[in-house]
Amino acid sequence: MSSQEDFEFRGKAGEWFGIWIVNLLLSVLTLGIYSAWAKVRTKKYFYQNTWVAGRNFDYHATGKQILIGRLIVIAALFAYALSAAFAPPLALVIILAVLICMPILIVRSAKFNARNSSWGNVRFNFDGETGDAYRVYMGIPILVGLSLYTAFPFLERAVQRFGINGHSLGKTRFHFDRALLHKSL
Repeated sequence: MSSQEDFEFRGKAGEWFGIWIVNLLLSVLTLGIYSAWAKVRTKKYFYQNTWVAGRNFDYHATGKQILIGRLIVIAALFAYALSAAFAPPLALVIILAVLICMPILIVRSAKFNARNSSWGNVRFNFDGETGDAYRVYMGIPILVGLSLYTAFPFLERAVQRFGINGHSLGKTRFHFDRALLHKSL
């Protein structure tokens, strides 16, 4: 039997407004560059003010890390825009490459977010396998399309299972099984 703990948010509207307005103004003044640091400030505020079992969460990424990720995306979009304008077949290749790499990007994003989050000084982790991500995000959607979307609940469950079961807090793995949820209702 597991115990249940309530979440408590200890943030204040005035504090949040101050962070939000500064983030907005600096993001506008820097033409969006500061938005990476704004994202970190926002996550840190909400994480640090969310408590469960007497401990709060924290976020450890830096604005520089977020900015580098965004610059990579902007470079890819720029390459796509140039190829669409001057070499349309290359644009199609870029779209296909991004689609093929999407499960890899999903896994890397989940790892980054988990490893930069903690609860009471214990880090989260994500160790979902890329092969499982391809099955969940590419294989099952094909089944959904072939079944005229009647298999959509299987996709939804697979996505939730992959995301939750791939996470851990310290050495404690998370476990999700939607069937267990329905049995308890």
